[in-house]
Amino acid sequence: PHRLLAWGTMPLGKRFDLACSADWHTGFRYSLVDQEQRLVGPPNAARLPARFSLNAHVEWRFDFLDRRLALRVGVNNLTGRKNPAAIVNNVDAPNFGTPIGTEHRVLTSRIRFLGRKK
Repeated sequence: PHRLLAWGTMPLGKRFDLACSADWHTGFRYSLVDQEQRLVGPPNAARLPARFSLNAHVEWRFDFLDRRLALRVGVNNLTGRKNPAAIVNNVDAPNFGTPIGTEHRVLTSRIRFLGRKK
């Protein structure tokens, strides 16, 4: 698919950083099938909706004992867009064309080991 991906970080003082990323791409292709799982039409003739995700995180670097650590907290899919991972592709199903496995806004965190304090 066509894709646009951008990311970057910006310092927010001596020990804080702001990290952002944006990802947009056209939807993946998929094939339509019938109740017997036989191909309906040409392979990969349909396409999932376009997908967009905006992520923003704040990272705090600190020392703990003799270690340098970083704690990152942020939000994935900041816009809350329902990005489907799949779709019901069975043309005989009553819910044909319904997106499934949608992505929601998610709060994330992590701690990183940056090395020993000098």
